[in-house]
Amino acid sequence: MKKWNTKKEFGKKGRNTKMFLALLFAGLILLSIVPVTSADIWHYRKPIEIDHAKINADLNEFPVLISIIDTDLEDKAHDDGDDIIFTNSSLCRLDHEIEKFDKANGKLVAWVKIPFRSSTTNTTIYMYYNNSECGNQQNPIGVWDSNYKMVQHLHETSKTDGDYNDHLDSTSNDKDGEAEKGVNIDAIGKINGADNFDGSNDYVKSSTGGISAGSWHHIAIAWDGSSIKFYIDGSFTSDADGPAQ
Repeated sequence: MKKWNTKKEFGKKGRNTKMFLALLFAGLILLSIVPVTSADIWHYRKPIEIDHAKINADLNEFPVLISIIDTDLEDKAHDDGDDIIFTNSSLCRLDHEIEKFDKANGKLVAWVKIPFRSSTTNTTIYMYYNNSECGNQQNPIGVWDSNYKMVQHLHETSKTDGDYNDHLDSTSNDKDGEAEKGVNIDAIGKINGADNFDGSNDYVKSSTGGISAGSWHHIAIAWDGSSIKFYIDGSFTSDADGPAQ
């Protein structure tokens, strides 16, 4: 994790000179570790406290859902939320992915990977925002590491036939999804978006995502009496009409 710096202002009249020198010395040490540029200035931050009573056991490297409506984000964050970042109490940057940001009302739905969450004491992280010079700060692949084979949030609302762009995979495995047989991909979900299946023949198939020569893969073929379905590494890839009976 990278350490970074945010601008702090000191120098009120009457402040002890020794204290000022100590702060200046500490600042110089920090600057020697991580160079500060104009893009490292976030003007606002807020603490986010995670209730340990909601956690049954300690969790390591676990993505946490942050879902809030905040008028300060409405007033001060970028239109697309690109300047929003999260850190721990030591100012170490935490990987995050924004699933939704609506500046019109300050609604934020984000996933933040936290190195350690205690089941006995509350965990505090910080959200920083309002940096006019920074670009996109997200790192979805860092949030969803190799333990996750596919993560589709189902927040997309428009279908693009045949392109595997209906639902995008947030992992590095590129297992994007294609909704088939009339799936409604603009349904209302618990977190953000959702799909509505008819319970009969609707499904979402995923792209193979990284199949290459020289590596082993599990391939399965299933026939239900009318159609043939193909699976690679446990993921549905395509179907075809079966032989006439």
